[in-house]
Amino acid sequence: MNSPYEVLGIDENATDSQVRESYIAMQKKYDPDSYDKEDLKDFARKKTEEITNAFDQIMNERRVKRMERGESVTDSAESDERFNASVGFSKVRALIDENDLEQAEMILNSIDGSGRSAEWYYLKGTIFFKKGWLDDSTNFFAAALRMDPENPVYKDAFDRATWQKSGNFGPTGNDWRRKQTIPQGTTCSGCDICGGLLCADCCCECMGGDLIRCC
Repeated sequence: MNSPYEVLGIDENATDSQVRESYIAMQKKYDPDSYDKEDLKDFARKKTEEITNAFDQIMNERRVKRMERGESVTDSAESDERFNASVGFSKVRALIDENDLEQAEMILNSIDGSGRSAEWYYLKGTIFFKKGWLDDSTNFFAAALRMDPENPVYKDAFDRATWQKSGNFGPTGNDWRRKQTIPQGTTCSGCDICGGLLCADCCCECMGGDLIRCC
């Protein structure tokens, strides 16, 4: 089994910034959307997971060593504004709006540890949803909802992904039922009844019958 450093193609003496730069470069190289064939996409997804696990392992091991030495747990690269979670989330939202999903995902993948909050999982799920990866998006929306169960945005996103994952299209079942509900106090007018009868009569005449007989 390759060491996490070998997976990222770097030396064990690489700085935190070099580790992160290599990670981002490899994420871009093995982006599943860069491949047309499904077997290559599957390979890229597995490779992306391997790269992410290697990056997490390296950074977690380095934090433990710093803590044992009595040093700050925060690595040097995390002080960079590019990887500050709050700034990163704002940037990710803007990139998603611009449909630049590759760059948005790269920024999210660069945020690790405590930075992977409910919003992180929600944004990751949003990217997968836009890509059409309904299984992945549902899982990430579910994770966001577990971390913040009262958030209506996460709940709506989870319901929408689950609805489409079941083979449905358009608004979710709850949205559809709300649209089909007749507001309280609403009644059918005489015009509505007449219009319905006329349509029915036309259908009957097409079939050789006659619903409304003229005198």
